This record gives sequence, structure tokens and C-alpha cells, in this order.
Amino acid sequence: MNQLEERIRQIDEGESAERLLHDHLSAATVRAVAQRANEIRLNDPKASLEIASAALEALSRLPRKQRRPRLVALAWAVYGSSCRAMANFEEAEIALTWAARIVPRDDDRARADIAHRLAVLRADQRQEGEARRLMGAALATSRRAGGRWHGQELVSASGVLMSLGDFDVASRYLEQALNLLPPNGDRFHLAAVYNFARCRLELATTGQELHQVGALVREAARLADPGSLYDLLLVWMNGNLLRRLGRYEESRQALELAREQIDQCSDGFNSALLLLDLAELHLERGAPESARQLALSSFATLQALRDEPDAYRAMMVLYHSALDSALDLPTVQTVRSALLDARA
Repeated sequence: MNQLEERIRQIDEGESAERLLHDHLSAATVRAVAQRANEIRLNDPKASLEIASAALEALSRLPRKQRRPRLVALAWAVYGSSCRAMANFEEAEIALTWAARIVPRDDDRARADIAHRLAVLRADQRQEGEARRLMGAALATSRRAGGRWHGQELVSASGVLMSLGDFDVASRYLEQALNLLPPNGDRFHLAAVYNFARCRLELATTGQELHQVGALVREAARLADPGSLYDLLLVWMNGNLLRRLGRYEESRQALELAREQIDQCSDGFNSALLLLDLAELHLERGAPESARQLALSSFATLQALRDEPDAYRAMMVLYHSALDSALDLPTVQTVRSALLDARA
């Protein structure tokens, strides 16, 4: 790895991207910086958006002959997905639509990639029919090629389906993907194992199936970088798995560990969802007072949701139920549904 490649790999916010692009302005560098923004979108959406914005600004400074349609489409697609990750759906719509118009018609991979990005946006907007149509078109293209590319597209499609609550079909896609992807621990392989574990946990109805989920969680944990968002999400998932297995004390420890870190590095929605998981755990294990005290201590979570009125109102239902000593499992489940609707 040369010095420039190392600098690109270390970019973690907008200013460092701007400095590098100022020092080494070229089409290749703009592409590499845009790809870096894409890589970190899950772990750090805010930094991803800053870096993608820097790539777009640098793109405008390139000589016209270097602004090839494939590069322009990539930069706008990554910027659009970064906007979506920050819940800026209007800007994401504009960017991804523009990318879809620019991308060359003979570039099947890029067209499929943009279709999947648009499908994710449509799923977030709860436009299920359009999300499925876009996802299906992308899969039809990759299916003709087969192999690793189709495996990657199946992983991307699973994410769309999971956001729509279709864990059954997503699970089948992921089984296919794991047969097509090399078990090398790259981001697609890790995402396939992680998503498969999530799907199987949602679908599991027997102890044997739950233990199979445990094996998937351990495999994903082996692949995830320590301290990464995947690593944290797996602690959370394992806590919910332990709850399903009736190992309540171990579940509580895992969920509280995850909550401490989620509150520091994630958004208010994740903090609220994790709080609900903990409340549900306390109620299931016959500790309603612990669930009540947890709900009454939710001021930090409420503060984090102050700019999300529907989510804030949902969590206030939880708080007032605790205040009235009326908190129960149906209330938690109702609040969870309202919170997920607000997030969409």
C-alpha cells in the first residue's frame, strides 16, 4: 500500500478528505474518496456524508474530460446513500435519481447498485411496492451473471426485505448468498452472516433453532472488528437471543452493556429500541418494578428524540405508563410499533 492509499484508508471526517483532495486532485482520488465514504456509512453516517460531500465538490473541480459518467454517478450515488443514512430523504431522492440518469446504460453493475440504493430509500419511505420492484430489477440483472456479484446483490436485497419485515424471504436470499460468497470476512460476507442471524432470530420458534442462531452470532462476532458498530450490534442481538433462551441475567448484562455504548455512539431511535428491549426483558422475568424504573429514567433518550415528535410522543406513552404503574408488555409492544413507524 502506497502513502496515498494509506491516507485514503485513514480518512474519517470531511476535513481530512478535503485536504487530501486538494493535494491530490484526480479522477482516481475522487473515486477512492467516494468509495471510502461508502465504506464507513454504516459505522459513521455523519462522517460518510461529510466525505461524500467533499468528493462531490472535488468532482466539480476536475477538468470536464475527466468527469466520466461512471465516476459522476458513483459520487452522486454515495452522496445520496449518505443522505439517506442521515434521514435526509429529500436530498437522497434528488441525488440517487440524478445518479440513475447519469450512469451508462451498459454498466450493469453500477445500474444494479443504484437500483438497490433507491430500493433502500423506498423501503425507508415505506413505499414497499416500489422498493420490491427496484430490488427485483437489480437481482434480475445480477442473476444472469451469477457468482460473487449475485451473492453481493442478494445480501443487499436482504437488507431491503428486512426493513420491510419480510424476514422469511430475506433468510432464503441469504442462504443463497452464503453459498456464492467466499468466506473471507469481507463486508458482504460479514453482512450476510449478521443479517442471516437476525432473520433466523426473528423466525426461530424452538430451542434448537435458537441455538443455531447462537452459532451464527458467534461466527459474525469472529468476523467483526472489535469496537465496530457490527461488534456492538452483535452484543445487542446476543442479549435478545439470551432472553429468548430464558437466560435472563446474562441477557440483562449484555443488553445493559450494549445500551451504554449505543447511548454514546448511535441515534435516539436505537437508544429507545434498546430501552424497550430491556423493559420487555424485566417484564418477562417478573420484575415489573425494574421495568418501571427503567422507563422513568428515560429522560436522556427523550432528549435525543426531541426533534422527532412522533417518536417522542411514543416514548412519552411509555414514561406515563410507568408513572401510573401501568407498564406492561402490550404497552411496550405498542410503543415499539409506533417508534418503528416514526423512524420510517
